[in-house]
Amino acid sequence: MLVLHEVPGRRAVTRRRSAPARPSACDGLPDVLLARILALAGRGEWRTVTCVCKCWERLFFWEPSLWRTFDLVPPSDSPLHQGEEVERAWYAAQQRTLARVAAHVEVFTAGNPQYCMADPAQGAPDQRIVLEEFLALLQPGVLRQAELWWELVPDHAAALQPFRRLESLLLNQQNFMPEEVVAQWSQLPALRNLELHSSGLGEDEWEAILELTQLTRLAVETFHVITSGFSEQQAQLPQLTRLQHLRELAITHRPVVFYIEMAAYDQMDGGVVGVPSLSGFPSLQKYQFHLRPDHWIHWDFRVGGTSLSMCSYNGKGQLQIAYIRSLESLHQLVAALLPAGKPLPSLHLHSVLGCEPGALQGCTALAQVHSLLLVVARRGLEHLVLTNNNLHNIPPGPYLQDLRCLDLGNNSIATLPAALSAATSLTRLELDGNPALALSASDVDILSVLPYLRILVMKRDNTPTRVLRSLYRRMPALGFG
Repeated sequence: MLVLHEVPGRRAVTRRRSAPARPSACDGLPDVLLARILALAGRGEWRTVTCVCKCWERLFFWEPSLWRTFDLVPPSDSPLHQGEEVERAWYAAQQRTLARVAAHVEVFTAGNPQYCMADPAQGAPDQRIVLEEFLALLQPGVLRQAELWWELVPDHAAALQPFRRLESLLLNQQNFMPEEVVAQWSQLPALRNLELHSSGLGEDEWEAILELTQLTRLAVETFHVITSGFSEQQAQLPQLTRLQHLRELAITHRPVVFYIEMAAYDQMDGGVVGVPSLSGFPSLQKYQFHLRPDHWIHWDFRVGGTSLSMCSYNGKGQLQIAYIRSLESLHQLVAALLPAGKPLPSLHLHSVLGCEPGALQGCTALAQVHSLLLVVARRGLEHLVLTNNNLHNIPPGPYLQDLRCLDLGNNSIATLPAALSAATSLTRLELDGNPALALSASDVDILSVLPYLRILVMKRDNTPTRVLRSLYRRMPALGFG
Protein backbone atom coordinates (compact mmCIF):
# COMPACT_ATOMS: atom_id res chain seq x y z
CA MET A 1 0.00 0.00 0.00
CA LEU A 2 1.36 3.43 -0.94
CA VAL A 3 0.57 6.52 1.19
CA LEU A 4 1.35 10.09 0.03
CA HIS A 5 2.09 12.68 2.71
CA GLU A 6 2.03 16.37 1.80
CA VAL A 7 4.76 18.28 3.61
CA PRO A 8 4.67 22.09 3.30
CA GLY A 9 7.57 23.39 1.21
CA ARG A 10 8.65 19.92 0.29
CA ARG A 11 7.81 17.37 -2.31
CA ALA A 12 5.44 14.61 -1.44
CA VAL A 13 7.11 11.78 0.43
CA THR A 14 6.26 8.26 -0.48
CA ARG A 15 6.28 5.64 2.30
CA ARG A 16 5.67 1.93 1.90
CA ARG A 17 3.71 0.15 4.59
CA SER A 18 4.11 -3.60 4.93
CA ALA A 19 0.95 -5.56 4.17
CA PRO A 20 -0.58 -7.41 7.14
CA ALA A 21 0.35 -11.11 7.38
CA ARG A 22 -2.04 -13.35 5.52
CA PRO A 23 -3.86 -15.60 7.99
CA SER A 24 -3.06 -19.31 7.77
CA ALA A 25 -5.77 -21.65 6.54
CA CYS A 26 -5.50 -23.48 9.90
CA ASP A 27 -5.82 -20.42 12.11
CA GLY A 28 -9.60 -20.49 12.08
CA LEU A 29 -9.91 -24.16 12.97
CA PRO A 30 -11.12 -25.22 16.42
CA ASP A 31 -8.36 -26.40 18.74
CA VAL A 32 -9.70 -29.95 18.81
CA LEU A 33 -9.67 -30.27 15.02
CA LEU A 34 -6.27 -28.61 14.64
CA ALA A 35 -4.82 -30.94 17.28
CA ARG A 36 -6.11 -33.96 15.36
CA ILE A 37 -4.48 -32.64 12.19
CA LEU A 38 -1.18 -32.17 13.99
CA ALA A 39 -1.47 -35.72 15.30
CA LEU A 40 -1.41 -36.97 11.71
CA ALA A 41 2.17 -35.71 11.48
CA GLY A 42 3.13 -38.04 14.31
CA ARG A 43 5.50 -37.59 17.22
CA GLY A 44 8.48 -38.01 14.91
CA GLU A 45 7.81 -34.51 13.55
CA TRP A 46 7.67 -32.82 16.94
CA ARG A 47 10.61 -30.51 16.23
CA THR A 48 8.96 -29.11 13.11
CA VAL A 49 5.46 -28.83 14.53
CA THR A 50 6.40 -27.21 17.84
CA CYS A 51 8.57 -24.58 16.15
CA VAL A 52 5.72 -23.13 14.07
CA CYS A 53 4.09 -21.19 16.89
CA LYS A 54 3.17 -21.36 20.56
CA CYS A 55 -0.36 -22.45 19.71
CA TRP A 56 0.82 -25.44 17.69
CA GLU A 57 3.28 -26.41 20.40
CA ARG A 58 0.54 -26.29 23.04
CA LEU A 59 -1.86 -28.36 20.97
CA PHE A 60 0.81 -30.90 20.05
CA PHE A 61 1.40 -31.79 23.69
CA TRP A 62 -2.31 -31.51 24.48
CA GLU A 63 -3.58 -34.04 21.91
CA PRO A 64 -4.28 -37.34 23.77
CA SER A 65 -3.94 -39.65 20.75
CA LEU A 66 -0.27 -38.68 20.40
CA TRP A 67 0.62 -39.63 23.95
CA ARG A 68 -1.37 -42.74 24.83
CA THR A 69 1.96 -44.59 24.71
CA PHE A 70 5.29 -43.39 26.05
CA ASP A 71 8.38 -45.43 25.19
CA LEU A 72 11.48 -44.73 27.24
CA VAL A 73 13.75 -46.48 24.75
CA PRO A 74 16.81 -44.78 23.25
CA PRO A 75 16.67 -44.92 19.44
CA SER A 76 19.08 -47.23 17.65
CA ASP A 77 21.04 -44.26 16.35
CA SER A 78 21.14 -42.58 19.76
CA PRO A 79 24.40 -40.82 20.67
CA LEU A 80 24.16 -42.10 24.26
CA HIS A 81 27.40 -44.01 23.85
CA GLN A 82 29.21 -40.68 23.67
CA GLY A 83 29.27 -40.37 27.43
CA GLU A 84 27.41 -39.95 30.68
CA GLU A 85 26.66 -36.27 30.11
CA VAL A 86 24.87 -36.93 26.82
CA GLU A 87 22.88 -39.76 28.35
CA ARG A 88 21.78 -37.72 31.34
CA ALA A 89 20.67 -34.93 29.01
CA TRP A 90 18.58 -37.41 27.01
CA TYR A 91 16.90 -38.73 30.17
CA ALA A 92 16.25 -35.20 31.40
CA ALA A 93 14.57 -34.29 28.10
CA GLN A 94 12.39 -37.40 28.26
CA GLN A 95 11.49 -36.61 31.85
CA ARG A 96 10.37 -33.09 30.94
CA THR A 97 8.25 -34.45 28.11
CA LEU A 98 6.59 -37.08 30.31
CA ALA A 99 5.84 -34.49 32.98
CA ARG A 100 4.00 -32.50 30.32
CA VAL A 101 1.94 -35.34 28.83
CA ALA A 102 1.48 -37.74 31.77
CA ALA A 103 -2.26 -37.06 31.87
CA HIS A 104 -2.60 -38.91 28.55
CA VAL A 105 -0.17 -41.84 29.01
CA GLU A 106 -1.99 -45.18 29.23
CA VAL A 107 0.92 -47.42 28.14
CA PHE A 108 4.43 -46.89 29.52
CA THR A 109 7.48 -48.85 28.33
CA ALA A 110 10.96 -48.60 29.84
CA GLY A 111 13.66 -50.29 27.78
CA ASN A 112 13.26 -53.38 25.62
CA PRO A 113 14.73 -56.91 25.53
CA GLN A 114 17.84 -55.61 23.79
CA TYR A 115 18.28 -52.54 26.00
CA CYS A 116 17.47 -53.70 29.52
CA MET A 117 20.27 -52.20 31.58
CA ALA A 118 23.03 -49.68 31.10
CA ASP A 119 26.62 -50.71 31.74
CA PRO A 120 27.75 -49.06 35.00
CA ALA A 121 31.35 -49.51 33.91
CA GLN A 122 30.73 -46.96 31.16
CA GLY A 123 29.61 -44.32 33.63
CA ALA A 124 25.96 -44.50 32.60
CA PRO A 125 23.30 -43.62 35.19
CA ASP A 126 21.63 -46.56 36.88
CA GLN A 127 18.39 -47.04 34.97
CA ARG A 128 16.78 -48.72 37.96
CA ILE A 129 16.98 -45.40 39.81
CA VAL A 130 15.88 -43.46 36.75
CA LEU A 131 12.86 -45.77 36.43
CA GLU A 132 11.46 -44.72 39.81
CA GLU A 133 11.64 -41.06 38.79
CA PHE A 134 9.59 -41.72 35.66
CA LEU A 135 7.04 -43.87 37.47
CA ALA A 136 6.48 -41.03 39.91
CA LEU A 137 5.40 -38.79 37.01
CA LEU A 138 2.73 -41.17 35.68
CA GLN A 139 -0.87 -40.78 36.80
CA PRO A 140 -2.34 -43.81 38.62
CA GLY A 141 -5.84 -43.15 37.33
CA VAL A 142 -4.70 -43.15 33.70
CA LEU A 143 -1.97 -45.78 33.33
CA ARG A 144 -3.28 -49.16 32.16
CA GLN A 145 -0.16 -50.97 30.94
CA ALA A 146 3.50 -50.93 32.07
CA GLU A 147 6.37 -52.82 30.43
CA LEU A 148 9.38 -52.47 32.70
CA TRP A 149 12.37 -54.07 31.00
CA TRP A 150 14.54 -52.02 33.33
CA GLU A 151 14.82 -53.60 36.74
CA LEU A 152 12.73 -52.38 39.63
CA VAL A 153 14.92 -52.45 42.74
CA PRO A 154 13.36 -53.55 46.05
CA ASP A 155 13.68 -50.08 47.59
CA HIS A 156 11.62 -48.63 44.75
CA ALA A 157 9.03 -51.40 44.45
CA ALA A 158 6.52 -49.22 46.27
CA ALA A 159 6.43 -47.03 43.15
CA LEU A 160 3.92 -49.54 41.73
CA GLN A 161 1.57 -49.26 44.68
CA PRO A 162 -0.51 -46.28 43.48
CA PHE A 163 -1.44 -47.91 40.15
CA ARG A 164 -4.57 -49.70 41.32
CA ARG A 165 -6.05 -49.60 37.81
CA LEU A 166 -3.06 -51.21 36.12
CA GLU A 167 -4.31 -54.02 33.87
CA SER A 168 -1.07 -55.23 32.25
CA LEU A 169 2.40 -55.51 33.81
CA LEU A 170 5.73 -56.78 32.48
CA LEU A 171 8.65 -57.12 34.91
CA ASN A 172 12.24 -58.06 34.12
CA GLN A 173 14.81 -59.02 36.76
CA GLN A 174 18.28 -60.32 36.00
CA ASN A 175 18.27 -62.08 39.36
CA PHE A 176 15.44 -63.72 41.26
CA MET A 177 12.31 -61.64 41.72
CA PRO A 178 12.61 -59.59 44.96
CA GLU A 179 9.88 -60.24 47.51
CA GLU A 180 9.12 -56.51 47.67
CA VAL A 181 8.27 -56.55 43.95
CA VAL A 182 6.20 -59.71 44.33
CA ALA A 183 4.23 -58.08 47.13
CA GLN A 184 3.34 -55.18 44.85
CA TRP A 185 2.04 -57.14 41.86
CA SER A 186 -0.10 -59.28 44.17
CA GLN A 187 -1.92 -56.13 45.32
CA LEU A 188 -3.02 -54.86 41.90
CA PRO A 189 -6.76 -55.65 41.77
CA ALA A 190 -7.25 -54.73 38.10
CA LEU A 191 -4.29 -56.79 36.84
CA ARG A 192 -5.27 -59.12 33.99
CA ASN A 193 -2.01 -59.62 32.10
CA LEU A 194 1.24 -60.54 33.88
CA GLU A 195 4.53 -61.23 32.08
CA LEU A 196 7.66 -62.08 34.08
CA HIS A 197 11.28 -62.41 32.93
CA SER A 198 13.59 -63.56 35.69
CA SER A 199 16.49 -65.80 36.61
CA GLY A 200 13.95 -68.01 38.31
CA LEU A 201 10.80 -68.12 40.37
CA GLY A 202 10.68 -69.76 43.77
CA GLU A 203 7.75 -71.28 45.60
CA ASP A 204 6.67 -67.95 47.08
CA GLU A 205 6.63 -66.28 43.66
CA TRP A 206 4.58 -69.09 42.15
CA GLU A 207 2.15 -68.97 45.05
CA ALA A 208 1.72 -65.22 44.52
CA ILE A 209 0.94 -65.88 40.86
CA LEU A 210 -1.61 -68.55 41.74
CA GLU A 211 -3.42 -66.03 43.93
CA LEU A 212 -4.08 -63.81 40.88
CA THR A 213 -7.17 -65.73 39.87
CA GLN A 214 -8.40 -62.80 37.78
CA LEU A 215 -5.55 -63.17 35.23
CA THR A 216 -6.48 -63.72 31.59
CA ARG A 217 -2.87 -63.90 30.33
CA LEU A 218 0.26 -65.23 32.03
CA ALA A 219 3.73 -65.42 30.48
CA VAL A 220 6.77 -66.58 32.45
CA GLU A 221 10.27 -66.79 31.01
CA THR A 222 13.09 -67.94 33.26
CA PHE A 223 16.76 -68.10 32.37
CA HIS A 224 18.52 -69.24 35.52
CA VAL A 225 21.51 -71.55 35.35
CA ILE A 226 20.36 -75.03 34.42
CA THR A 227 22.06 -76.57 37.46
CA SER A 228 19.50 -74.81 39.65
CA GLY A 229 17.01 -77.44 38.55
CA PHE A 230 13.29 -77.36 38.08
CA SER A 231 11.97 -78.26 41.50
CA GLU A 232 9.71 -75.21 41.73
CA GLN A 233 8.27 -75.50 38.23
CA GLN A 234 7.82 -79.23 38.59
CA ALA A 235 5.61 -78.69 41.61
CA GLN A 236 3.80 -75.53 40.60
CA LEU A 237 3.00 -75.72 36.89
CA PRO A 238 0.16 -78.27 37.22
CA GLN A 239 -1.48 -75.96 39.77
CA LEU A 240 -1.90 -73.21 37.18
CA THR A 241 -5.37 -74.57 36.52
CA ARG A 242 -6.37 -72.50 39.54
CA LEU A 243 -6.31 -69.56 37.11
CA GLN A 244 -9.67 -70.37 35.57
CA HIS A 245 -9.93 -67.17 33.50
CA LEU A 246 -6.69 -67.66 31.54
CA ARG A 247 -7.03 -67.19 27.80
CA GLU A 248 -3.28 -67.17 27.07
CA LEU A 249 -0.48 -69.06 28.83
CA ALA A 250 3.23 -69.14 27.97
CA ILE A 251 5.96 -70.88 29.97
CA THR A 252 9.46 -70.58 28.50
CA HIS A 253 12.75 -71.67 30.01
CA ARG A 254 16.01 -70.47 28.49
CA PRO A 255 18.77 -72.24 30.45
CA VAL A 256 22.15 -70.60 30.76
CA VAL A 257 25.17 -72.82 31.27
CA PHE A 258 28.48 -71.12 31.88
CA TYR A 259 31.62 -72.78 30.59
CA ILE A 260 32.87 -73.54 34.09
CA GLU A 261 29.64 -75.41 34.81
CA MET A 262 29.64 -77.64 31.75
CA ALA A 263 31.33 -80.52 33.56
CA ALA A 264 28.72 -80.42 36.32
CA TYR A 265 25.95 -80.13 33.76
CA ASP A 266 27.14 -83.19 31.83
CA GLN A 267 26.84 -85.26 35.01
CA MET A 268 23.31 -84.10 35.82
CA ASP A 269 20.37 -86.44 35.74
CA GLY A 270 17.47 -85.46 33.57
CA GLY A 271 13.98 -84.78 34.77
CA VAL A 272 10.47 -83.96 33.68
CA VAL A 273 8.19 -80.98 34.25
CA GLY A 274 4.49 -81.69 34.41
CA VAL A 275 2.26 -79.69 32.09
CA PRO A 276 -1.07 -78.59 33.55
CA SER A 277 -4.11 -80.29 32.10
CA LEU A 278 -5.27 -78.04 29.28
CA SER A 279 -8.82 -79.25 29.77
CA GLY A 280 -8.65 -77.55 33.16
CA PHE A 281 -8.66 -74.10 31.51
CA PRO A 282 -12.22 -73.49 30.26
CA SER A 283 -11.31 -70.22 28.48
CA LEU A 284 -7.84 -71.09 27.11
CA GLN A 285 -7.34 -69.98 23.50
CA LYS A 286 -3.58 -70.16 22.98
CA TYR A 287 -0.56 -71.45 24.87
CA GLN A 288 3.13 -72.31 24.64
CA PHE A 289 5.39 -74.53 26.74
CA HIS A 290 9.00 -74.34 25.64
CA LEU A 291 12.29 -75.60 27.07
CA ARG A 292 15.17 -74.00 25.19
CA PRO A 293 17.58 -74.80 23.70
CA ASP A 294 16.01 -78.07 22.70
CA HIS A 295 18.90 -80.19 21.51
CA TRP A 296 20.94 -80.56 24.72
CA ILE A 297 18.64 -79.79 27.60
CA HIS A 298 18.19 -82.67 30.07
CA TRP A 299 14.67 -81.80 31.09
CA ASP A 300 11.38 -82.44 29.29
CA PHE A 301 7.75 -81.57 29.57
CA ARG A 302 5.62 -84.61 30.29
CA VAL A 303 2.17 -85.00 28.76
CA GLY A 304 0.68 -88.40 29.52
CA GLY A 305 3.30 -90.91 28.41
CA THR A 306 5.05 -88.46 26.08
CA SER A 307 8.17 -86.39 26.77
CA LEU A 308 8.76 -83.31 24.63
CA SER A 309 10.51 -79.96 24.68
CA MET A 310 7.95 -77.72 23.02
CA CYS A 311 4.27 -77.60 22.31
CA SER A 312 2.06 -74.68 21.38
CA TYR A 313 -1.34 -73.77 20.02
CA ASN A 314 -1.67 -70.37 18.36
CA GLY A 315 -5.40 -69.88 18.80
CA LYS A 316 -6.00 -70.11 15.04
CA GLY A 317 -5.88 -73.88 14.66
CA GLN A 318 -2.13 -74.52 14.49
CA LEU A 319 -0.75 -77.11 16.92
CA GLN A 320 3.05 -77.47 17.06
CA ILE A 321 4.91 -80.30 18.79
CA ALA A 322 8.70 -80.51 18.72
CA TYR A 323 11.58 -82.60 20.06
CA ILE A 324 9.51 -85.59 21.09
CA ARG A 325 11.80 -87.88 23.07
CA SER A 326 9.30 -90.64 23.84
CA LEU A 327 5.95 -91.15 22.22
CA GLU A 328 3.33 -93.79 22.92
CA SER A 329 0.32 -92.52 20.97
CA LEU A 330 0.27 -89.47 18.75
CA HIS A 331 -3.51 -89.56 18.69
CA GLN A 332 -3.69 -89.36 22.49
CA LEU A 333 -1.01 -86.67 22.55
CA VAL A 334 -2.91 -84.42 20.14
CA ALA A 335 -6.10 -84.93 22.12
CA ALA A 336 -4.29 -83.88 25.31
CA LEU A 337 -2.65 -80.80 23.77
CA LEU A 338 -5.63 -79.41 21.89
CA PRO A 339 -7.66 -76.93 23.98
CA ALA A 340 -11.26 -77.95 24.47
CA GLY A 341 -13.49 -77.10 21.55
CA LYS A 342 -10.68 -75.73 19.37
CA PRO A 343 -10.22 -76.66 15.69
CA LEU A 344 -7.10 -78.32 14.28
CA PRO A 345 -6.56 -77.36 10.63
CA SER A 346 -2.76 -77.33 10.98
CA LEU A 347 -0.48 -79.83 12.73
CA HIS A 348 3.30 -79.33 12.89
CA LEU A 349 5.52 -82.18 14.05
CA HIS A 350 9.24 -81.47 14.30
CA SER A 351 12.08 -83.74 15.40
CA VAL A 352 10.59 -86.95 16.71
CA LEU A 353 13.69 -88.23 18.51
CA GLY A 354 12.34 -91.39 20.11
CA CYS A 355 9.25 -93.55 20.39
CA GLU A 356 7.99 -96.84 21.72
CA PRO A 357 8.90 -99.79 19.46
CA GLY A 358 5.31 -100.99 19.40
CA ALA A 359 4.14 -97.64 18.08
CA LEU A 360 6.07 -97.91 14.81
CA GLN A 361 3.84 -98.71 11.88
CA GLY A 362 5.75 -98.72 8.63
CA CYS A 363 7.75 -95.63 9.58
CA THR A 364 11.32 -95.59 10.81
CA ALA A 365 11.01 -92.63 13.15
CA LEU A 366 7.53 -91.15 13.34
CA ALA A 367 5.52 -93.09 15.91
CA GLN A 368 1.87 -94.09 15.51
CA VAL A 369 1.43 -93.12 11.87
CA HIS A 370 -1.97 -94.85 11.89
CA SER A 371 -3.07 -92.66 14.79
CA LEU A 372 -1.91 -89.66 12.83
CA LEU A 373 -4.17 -90.71 9.97
CA LEU A 374 -7.11 -91.02 12.34
CA VAL A 375 -6.45 -87.55 13.70
CA VAL A 376 -6.34 -86.15 10.19
CA ALA A 377 -9.52 -87.91 9.14
CA ARG A 378 -11.48 -86.92 12.23
CA ARG A 379 -10.42 -83.30 12.47
CA GLY A 380 -10.16 -82.32 8.79
CA LEU A 381 -6.54 -81.18 8.66
CA GLU A 382 -5.66 -78.87 5.78
CA HIS A 383 -2.02 -78.17 6.62
CA LEU A 384 0.32 -80.95 7.74
CA VAL A 385 4.02 -80.49 8.55
CA LEU A 386 6.19 -83.59 9.13
CA THR A 387 9.67 -82.08 8.95
CA ASN A 388 12.89 -83.57 10.30
CA ASN A 389 11.48 -87.01 11.13
CA ASN A 390 13.71 -89.26 9.00
CA LEU A 391 10.72 -90.30 6.91
CA HIS A 392 11.35 -92.49 3.84
CA ASN A 393 7.71 -92.63 2.81
CA ILE A 394 4.19 -91.79 3.93
CA PRO A 395 1.39 -94.34 4.06
CA PRO A 396 -1.73 -94.09 1.91
CA GLY A 397 -5.00 -93.08 3.48
CA PRO A 398 -8.06 -90.83 3.23
CA TYR A 399 -6.31 -88.17 5.32
CA LEU A 400 -4.58 -86.93 2.15
CA GLN A 401 -7.80 -85.94 0.39
CA ASP A 402 -8.42 -82.74 2.37
CA LEU A 403 -4.82 -81.56 2.67
CA ARG A 404 -3.98 -78.30 0.96
CA CYS A 405 -0.41 -77.92 2.20
CA LEU A 406 1.98 -80.79 2.97
CA ASP A 407 5.55 -80.26 4.20
CA LEU A 408 7.85 -83.29 4.10
CA GLY A 409 11.07 -81.29 4.22
CA ASN A 410 14.30 -82.44 5.89
CA ASN A 411 13.53 -86.16 5.79
CA SER A 412 15.01 -89.16 3.96
CA ILE A 413 12.65 -89.32 1.00
CA ALA A 414 14.38 -90.54 -2.18
CA THR A 415 11.36 -91.13 -4.42
CA LEU A 416 8.03 -89.38 -4.45
CA PRO A 417 5.55 -91.25 -2.17
CA ALA A 418 2.94 -92.97 -4.30
CA ALA A 419 0.29 -92.09 -1.70
CA LEU A 420 0.46 -88.47 -2.86
CA SER A 421 -1.73 -89.31 -5.83
CA ALA A 422 -4.67 -89.23 -3.41
CA ALA A 423 -3.91 -85.65 -2.31
CA THR A 424 -6.18 -84.15 -4.94
CA SER A 425 -6.78 -80.92 -2.97
CA LEU A 426 -3.08 -80.18 -2.52
CA THR A 427 -1.95 -76.69 -3.58
CA ARG A 428 1.54 -76.66 -2.03
CA LEU A 429 4.02 -79.52 -1.58
CA GLU A 430 7.35 -79.01 0.18
CA LEU A 431 10.11 -81.58 -0.27
CA ASP A 432 13.17 -79.41 0.35
CA GLY A 433 15.92 -80.90 2.50
CA ASN A 434 15.67 -84.45 1.12
CA PRO A 435 19.16 -84.68 -0.42
CA ALA A 436 18.62 -88.00 -2.22
CA LEU A 437 15.34 -87.00 -3.85
CA ALA A 438 15.33 -87.03 -7.67
CA LEU A 439 12.14 -86.89 -9.69
CA SER A 440 11.52 -89.61 -12.25
CA ALA A 441 8.99 -90.05 -15.04
CA SER A 442 6.70 -91.96 -12.68
CA ASP A 443 6.91 -89.07 -10.19
CA VAL A 444 5.73 -86.70 -12.91
CA ASP A 445 2.75 -89.01 -13.41
CA ILE A 446 1.91 -88.68 -9.70
CA LEU A 447 2.19 -84.90 -9.66
CA SER A 448 0.21 -84.42 -12.85
CA VAL A 449 -2.95 -85.90 -11.28
CA LEU A 450 -2.98 -83.17 -8.61
CA PRO A 451 -5.20 -80.57 -10.30
CA TYR A 452 -4.70 -77.73 -7.80
CA LEU A 453 -0.97 -78.08 -7.15
CA ARG A 454 0.68 -74.72 -7.82
CA ILE A 455 3.85 -74.68 -5.71
CA LEU A 456 6.52 -77.38 -5.45
CA VAL A 457 9.41 -76.67 -3.08
CA MET A 458 12.47 -78.87 -3.72
CA LYS A 459 15.99 -78.87 -5.11
CA ARG A 460 16.10 -79.75 -8.79
CA ASP A 461 19.81 -80.53 -9.06
CA ASN A 462 19.34 -84.31 -8.93
CA THR A 463 16.44 -84.41 -11.38
CA PRO A 464 17.31 -85.09 -15.05
CA THR A 465 16.60 -82.25 -17.45
CA ARG A 466 14.27 -84.38 -19.59
CA VAL A 467 12.13 -85.10 -16.52
CA LEU A 468 11.89 -81.42 -15.65
CA ARG A 469 10.90 -80.59 -19.23
CA SER A 470 8.18 -83.20 -19.08
CA LEU A 471 6.94 -81.73 -15.79
CA TYR A 472 6.87 -78.19 -17.20
CA ARG A 473 4.97 -79.38 -20.27
CA ARG A 474 2.34 -81.32 -18.35
CA MET A 475 1.96 -78.78 -15.50
CA PRO A 476 2.53 -75.31 -16.98
CA ALA A 477 0.92 -73.58 -13.97
CA LEU A 478 3.30 -75.19 -11.48
CA GLY A 479 5.84 -72.93 -9.80
CA PHE A 480 8.99 -73.92 -7.93
CA GLY A 481 9.88 -72.50 -4.55
